[in-house]
Amino acid sequence: MKKILTILSIIALTTTISFSQSESNNGIYTSGDNRITINGSSWSSIVVIVSDFGSQYNETLRDNGIVNGDNLYDDSGYVKIGSISSYPSKSITTTLGGNRITLLRKD
Repeated sequence: MKKILTILSIIALTTTISFSQSESNNGIYTSGDNRITINGSSWSSIVVIVSDFGSQYNETLRDNGIVNGDNLYDDSGYVKIGSISSYPSKSITTTLGGNRITLLRKD
């Protein structure tokens, strides 16, 4: 009986580990020239503000912060700035310039 419980425990642990790895939020999410990269419990972003006067006047902004579960926070960890969704595909929803945007994960 003890051997059966040990085997079942190992199977349950293996299943949990593989589920966590397959549901990882790690990756690069993009929308146009904008990009958010998630690696573990941190995120970094590059946002390109396109100028009407030509690409030489475009502005590139960089930022980073904390990932907790399916939520993105600023670097203080107190202000939620976005969320990660798994349905219908991995994506991040956040706001940029007062507009809600969705960035899709590149596979």
